Amino acid sequence: AAEPAAMSSIFSVRKNPPKDVEGSPAEGGAEVEMANEWDRVTAAVQEDQTTGAQSGPQRTAYPPVSYRELLTYINQIDIEPLRSQLLVEEPPSGLFAKLCFCFGPPKLTGVLADERERCFAMAKIQFDENEEMHHRLLQTIFRKYTGATGTVARYGSHWEDVGFQGKDPATDLRSCGVLGLVHLLYLHHHNEQSAAAIYMLSRDTIQEFPLAPLSINLTSIALKALRAGQLSAEAKRRGSTWSALADFYVGAFYQFYLTWKAGGKTMKDSGFVRQALEKDLLSTGTTAATYEVTKRTLGASAAVKAEKESKGEELLLSTEVLESK
Repeated sequence: AAEPAAMSSIFSVRKNPPKDVEGSPAEGGAEVEMANEWDRVTAAVQEDQTTGAQSGPQRTAYPPVSYRELLTYINQIDIEPLRSQLLVEEPPSGLFAKLCFCFGPPKLTGVLADERERCFAMAKIQFDENEEMHHRLLQTIFRKYTGATGTVARYGSHWEDVGFQGKDPATDLRSCGVLGLVHLLYLHHHNEQSAAAIYMLSRDTIQEFPLAPLSINLTSIALKALRAGQLSAEAKRRGSTWSALADFYVGAFYQFYLTWKAGGKTMKDSGFVRQALEKDLLSTGTTAATYEVTKRTLGASAAVKAEKESKGEELLLSTEVLESK
């Protein structure tokens, strides 16, 4: 694959974003910021990264974390201090408010409303150097996607292998906080083969794209859909807002992959692809299709083709052996 440094254009993450980024437009416009990051076609990383020279140990051994264990941890987090900062829905106004009252999405209450708050709270929580689970999550993502074994250094250019834009992956998480990492792990948990296909395409010499910033952007879009009530019906059907958000994110990633791969897209197309994809994802008429696509296994056709070719060769060899006898 091409060197990841070549990918630091449209998807590059600004190094010093406002500290109140995430959440709602009223909290600093995180979603606008994410869109701008895609559109910075000439924004290559120019500053010399110095984080790798920070003092202190960088190789503390962290065991991998399963997605199930991660969910248990997330559900135990006290989000009370964050509640006042969260905007979990966009209240309609005027005539639109009356229409929503009659025909709008179902209102989330009880456990579903609590889960929705937890989704937005996780997007507020930033990477904490003193939190072991954050390190385990980050390390697990690197291992799952690259196939590495053991703990890698906290800082270093190796993080570019999964698309982070510098030596410190935490700087890329400002827009969606730890939720950005949680979703990236869930993408792999949902379907390992599909995650592998996405990762391989991100490292392709022609169709490369930085995996992590794209993932963070799609998490941001998923949060928009949740805030707008677009995922409420699915949340009620499943009995889980968290699950509805996570699978919408996966569906968004699958939609991107299919568009990018089939269309032969490259980084020069990324601005247009992003705008068209976001518009499509935030259209209520396409929500069902976004969930439906998560049932697919990406890269499956190529695997089946390879398997058939392999069996064909074996059959040919068997025929040649029989004929020789």
